[in-house]
Amino acid sequence: MYTSRQNKDIPKTSFVWNADTEAERIFNTCISTASGFFNSKGFLVLPYLIKGDASCVYLPHIAYASIPNFWTRLTRLSDSKYICMPKAIGTKLKALLATLPTLAPKELSVKECEWKNVEGVLWNYVNELAIESTLSIRSLEVRITQYGTISSYLYEKTRENHLVCYLRYDMSVAHLAEIILTALLRPMQKSLHLPWETTEGMVDILLTKSPLAKYFTNYKPTLYATSHIQKRPEMVSKKYVAQLGLKLSKPFALKNNTVFYHTKPLSQSLTKSQELILKHCLQNENSIVEYDTLGTLLWDSDEQFSLWAINKQLQRLVDNLKSLGVSSDLFHIVRGRGFILTNM
Repeated sequence: MYTSRQNKDIPKTSFVWNADTEAERIFNTCISTASGFFNSKGFLVLPYLIKGDASCVYLPHIAYASIPNFWTRLTRLSDSKYICMPKAIGTKLKALLATLPTLAPKELSVKECEWKNVEGVLWNYVNELAIESTLSIRSLEVRITQYGTISSYLYEKTRENHLVCYLRYDMSVAHLAEIILTALLRPMQKSLHLPWETTEGMVDILLTKSPLAKYFTNYKPTLYATSHIQKRPEMVSKKYVAQLGLKLSKPFALKNNTVFYHTKPLSQSLTKSQELILKHCLQNENSIVEYDTLGTLLWDSDEQFSLWAINKQLQRLVDNLKSLGVSSDLFHIVRGRGFILTNM
């Protein structure tokens, strides 16, 4: 295990790989697959790895169905916050993963050496940016993995100032820098009710157009990979997810005048105003519903509503959707304009 030099500006950093971290990686990857997040953002969930592909989500083909009610339980969870993996599921996943080839020790040491050469550059630049973030990183745990997306992070609230980052072994440490910057910027993005793509775009710019670009030359922008027209095994991904027992249908649906999130009915948990907004947004999915439209929808005349009142209604809807387990990446308030519901 490598631990970074103790410098007040550089978090204490450790690199790890073990059966427990891999099981948790699969668990969280399955949650985002079941929630429809990967589908909505252009990622491809595949039973094999496409090395170096930022749009590939590697989810190995193992017997998930052998875990009682596995996908049903995961569909009820939200992928917008850290979920502690149940011990029984972790034990079963480790047993299933034990049948697959494991990482060679050299993969861990290679990443350790790569990061040691550039970590000071990143943290110095972060200090210069003076990013206002609720996350203050004092220790960093880098989990090298074979699975999932190219990188991701977990912020465990029970371990203050500690950030856990996953880095897929086929990607360079440029993508470790990416996920650290993402973790620092994400709270600001959410507080401003900006879409998920905002943070991704900001990080892409920092790593390709700022002084950091000289040190992280192997960086591959995520937004480009998930949206650029190219030959991609989309049908393979759709068939594989269907084979898992999941449907790549739109996250939201209106059936018998009831709003559903996947198979979960939402209408009974919404106020009449919230349901009205959500139904109208479904009829105009993936487009901004303007404040004026919302005001007319909720009140009889212009004199009865204000921007403050509309924003209050929208914030209550946002808070309610989050509490119901709806992924926060599928909806957001567009400041000064209105509300958008992503349904793809």
